Amino acid sequence: MIKEKAKKVEEILRRHSQTQDSDSELIALFWWEELANNSQGIDRDNFKIFLRCFREGALTMPDTITRVRRKLQEEIPSLRGANYEKRHAATKIVKEEIKEIPEMKGTYKAFDQMTLGLFNR
Repeated sequence: MIKEKAKKVEEILRRHSQTQDSDSELIALFWWEELANNSQGIDRDNFKIFLRCFREGALTMPDTITRVRRKLQEEIPSLRGANYEKRHAATKIVKEEIKEIPEMKGTYKAFDQMTLGLFNR
């Protein structure tokens, strides 16, 4: 199931470059295509159908779509948008800021473990 979602996200990232920097654009296009293939269809007058589909789990959750996008962009540099490097450059700053928060003492080691390998490619 997740492989199908990954394929769909990759196709959207390739066809619509604006989605490489915008999760909301990516999700909107992803859901638009899901709904277009839905036998119930959707238009402005039938927005309730969208809400029901969402509520009943007929649409892929946004975090699944964006998680797949992040993984694809990590592995396939050509799918990265213009803001990719900026976002990842900020991780060093965030780590340093976490170290300075008294309540967070020691947690930066856990943060290093969580991010190990994600941003050092």
